[in-house]
Amino acid sequence: MKVKYIIDKRAPDSKKKDLLVKVMKELSGKVSINGDQIECEQSYEGKVVNLLTHSGVKYEKAA
Repeated sequence: MKVKYIIDKRAPDSKKKDLLVKVMKELSGKVSINGDQIECEQSYEGKVVNLLTHSGVKYEKAA
């Protein structure tokens, strides 16, 4: 089952870029990034949430 997280559009571009680079570096091939959305398998959800939380960027889980 896939899980999708959406990064706040009002977050600074530099923070978003740093976050996306970190996610791709640590989980490349296990996540897909489309604009401000990060999609991953449920088994990698904990790692993605950990990276999102530590980045300081606001996010929400898509329904």
